[in-house]
Formats: sequence, C-alpha cells, structure tokens
Amino acid sequence: MKLEDVKSDFSEKVKIILPENASNIKVNSNFTTVGGKVEKFTEGTFKITFKVMNLPESVELTTLNKTVEVVFVVGLSNFDKIDKDFFEVVCDYNISKENNLNYLIPKVTTKSRFIKSFKVIPNKIDFLIQK
Repeated sequence: MKLEDVKSDFSEKVKIILPENASNIKVNSNFTTVGGKVEKFTEGTFKITFKVMNLPESVELTTLNKTVEVVFVVGLSNFDKIDKDFFEVVCDYNISKENNLNYLIPKVTTKSRFIKSFKVIPNKIDFLIQK
C-alpha cells in the first residue's frame, strides 16, 4: 500500500504478503485493514511574559522587551484546549554571561502535549545592566 498526498481520513483493505521463507509465520487472514485519521492544523500565537533565571542578586537587569510572542502549530480539534498558561518562557542569564553575549536567549520550558511545533519571536532579548 502506497499513499501520497493524503488529505482525508482513510481505511483500506490490503493483502498481507508474507516473506518467501516464512514457513514459521502463521496468519488467520490474508487481508487486513489499514486506516488513519487526518487532521488539519492551525497556527496560534500568545504574548508570554518571560522570566530571567540565574541572575545574581548584585545585577540589576533591564530588558528592552517584557514579553515574547510564541507562535505554535496545533491540530484544529485541540486549538480551543490551548491556553497561554500552558507556556513558560525563561532566559538563562548564565548562558549569556558564559558566552559573552549582550542578549538573552528565550527558551520555552513548558508546553502542551497538543503542540506540534512552536517558535519564539524575538529569538534574542536585548538587555541593559544597571549599575
């Protein structure tokens, strides 16, 4: 069975073909049904407040952004189940310091199991250190 450009649910009866040297394999039927459900996906976005972790108490940091936008892809049937509270975005100050970066890198640390993919915009957060 070969499927291409599948756009809707399918169910098809197919013949079971055993290998030539399959004398020790027994089957009850020469046919089986192969099926699958196809779901449409949609994109959603949330503005999420991020947290900065591993910031030393002696450092006062001001970010130029207070939120990031999380763009996600989810099955249409699960779209209404997604809430912005499902996402947690953090920036690790140590990563920026260790790599001598003058920006923070936002990472999604928590998401829903319904989310198929996501991206964070912007992918860099500029900051100023107050002295």
